[in-house]
Amino acid sequence: MIAMTKDLVCAVIEKLADQEPGEWVLLGGSLGLAVNATHRATFDIDLGRADMADLFTPAGLIGIAESLGIPIEAINQAANIYLHRQTFDGWLVPLVKGAKSTVYRPHFDLYLRMKLERLSVTDAHDIIAYAQRFPEEVEVESLRHLWPDLIKKHGHKPGWPQLVDWIQMK
Repeated sequence: MIAMTKDLVCAVIEKLADQEPGEWVLLGGSLGLAVNATHRATFDIDLGRADMADLFTPAGLIGIAESLGIPIEAINQAANIYLHRQTFDGWLVPLVKGAKSTVYRPHFDLYLRMKLERLSVTDAHDIIAYAQRFPEEVEVESLRHLWPDLIKKHGHKPGWPQLVDWIQMK
């Protein structure tokens, strides 16, 4: 396994935008690296497709991985399911515009909704780091208004205590 770095993630998404058609969304720990939100270790690059819900690996992705010396399985599209469980129109922010496609990042609201699906302790730390990186996108008051619903749906998940601590400090 190869640990991803910011430079490696950025090289992948730049090549992707230049070489592969589609509307791509960078997700997961690799997103945190690319936008300087976190420096936590991650071993894959999570990609979703805004323009399709089906999972498949275009041959071009395999070529990009091979050209950068990373295993082909390091480019992971499994997170696409979390993206397509959400309404994301209007919640994607362009990250890299290339010759053939655009790679987006989720707005904080979308990022939060996707991370809440699982809400591990790592997810909670990622949410907090992403919020600190894009504070202008965070609406803490709206989170407080949703508090009863959030507790009911997510209060039992492992990352809940960390998320509560962060929201209470805001």
